[in-house]
Amino acid sequence: MKIRKRETEEERKHVQEALRNLTNRRGTKNLFFTLFFFFFIGGYLFFFTSRYWMPTTGEAERFTQIGQVTEWDGKEIRLIRWDYAPEQQMMEVELDLKDLSFQEPHEYEFSAMEINQGPLKVTTVLEETNWAVVQISAVPERWAEISFRISTPDNEEAGTLRMYTNIEDVHRVSRIETLDRQGYQVARLENEITIYEDEIEELQEQIQDEKDRISMIQDEISELKQGQEYETEEQVEESEALIEEAQTQIQTAEDAIEEAYEDIVERQERIGNLQEQIRELQGR
Repeated sequence: MKIRKRETEEERKHVQEALRNLTNRRGTKNLFFTLFFFFFIGGYLFFFTSRYWMPTTGEAERFTQIGQVTEWDGKEIRLIRWDYAPEQQMMEVELDLKDLSFQEPHEYEFSAMEINQGPLKVTTVLEETNWAVVQISAVPERWAEISFRISTPDNEEAGTLRMYTNIEDVHRVSRIETLDRQGYQVARLENEITIYEDEIEELQEQIQDEKDRISMIQDEISELKQGQEYETEEQVEESEALIEEAQTQIQTAEDAIEEAYEDIVERQERIGNLQEQIRELQGR
């Protein structure tokens, strides 16, 4: 009887162990399906919503340089500035519109498009025959590339002119203020002054580079002349040819310096004229 009882207890333990194993296997399988479902749905949502919350900087490559001039539909379109105020989620685009066809001016239509999130709201705050200021509002916090578009509804054959900015290269400002016509005129003149001042700084750097180059060439000429004392007649002729070539390079550098100085004077005169226009607009 005792032997039979032990066998019964062992059988019961065996059954209980089998049930536990079965329960564990079911739990593991349920956990596997739960995790699979979680990661599948999570990945699905990540893929289809990332365009709305994560800027795709890999696509943010196109960029229209400030000051760039584009010929389009018998016109010269120059991008004067493209400012972005992140806290306001606003941009302001200023354009110079020069008609080369001397025909009746067309009406312009402006629009903007974010590469991932579609059309953006635009408001034309100033538009004249040769000048326009347009604001882009409700710019997404996370964006990659925005195209600014110009078309003429009364001339569909001209197509659409596109200009671009991107999250990496856009010019950021602390705030954009909507101004009246005079305010925009003054701001435009001040912007041109800044451009000329930047150009003067670049010209001054070019002048210094050319001066450094002249100094280096003069040192090389001195070394060539010193070495002639121990050279054969043929070697001296070769050295003289090198010295002559070096002197030609010095003359080229000196001409470049003179031209740069003339450009600086020209830009300083333009700055003076612009400052005079600002004083007249402000009634000083």
